[in-house]
Amino acid sequence: MLPPPMTRDWARNLVASEAVASATSGQTEPAAVLVYEKLRRQLCAPVGLDGFHALASRALALAKSEAPMLNAVQITSDARLLGLDEPESQRALAQDGEPGVVLIAHLLGLFLT
Repeated sequence: MLPPPMTRDWARNLVASEAVASATSGQTEPAAVLVYEKLRRQLCAPVGLDGFHALASRALALAKSEAPMLNAVQITSDARLLGLDEPESQRALAQDGEPGVVLIAHLLGLFLT
């Protein structure tokens, strides 16, 4: 199940905006990780930690089918991403950023549903 093109564009814009902001602030984490963390903090309020964990786990499972590079990524018990900021993952994200965009798009799509 692919997220709608509008949701993917929204995710791409969020990641691109965060990339610009993190470049000026000297952040070293991938922009997709920073976007995910911002969404985690904001979306845990309306759906709770367990609800967000369920959404994030499902989004990751869907994203893995589109972006196999995400196979090493996991969601921790506190709904944080584990593995997306590893050096190997960072190289793949730096090349096109698409795996992170796919994950964020699925997360947004599931939340909106």
